[in-house]
Amino acid sequence: EMKMTMMMMITMTILMACNYPPFMLVMIILSQTLLCSMMMWMMAQSFWMAYILMLIFLGGMLVIFVYMASINSNQKLGFKFS
Repeated sequence: EMKMTMMMMITMTILMACNYPPFMLVMIILSQTLLCSMMMWMMAQSFWMAYILMLIFLGGMLVIFVYMASINSNQKLGFKFS
């Protein structure tokens, strides 16, 4: 099971080098975070440490999302009502 997790992590790392849309990259980063937490849980047998690590990663991603949303909020959206 550990080999399978390692192979999936390596695959996710290689996929991040490809040019994918931002949504796909977010999904890859989330998968990488979950795999890293699962591997830490298997190695250390500590659920709480893996859980805290996952929360820190997701919190960092939330900060990055808010930052990017505030940068891109100046675009005008045109709505046509017929």
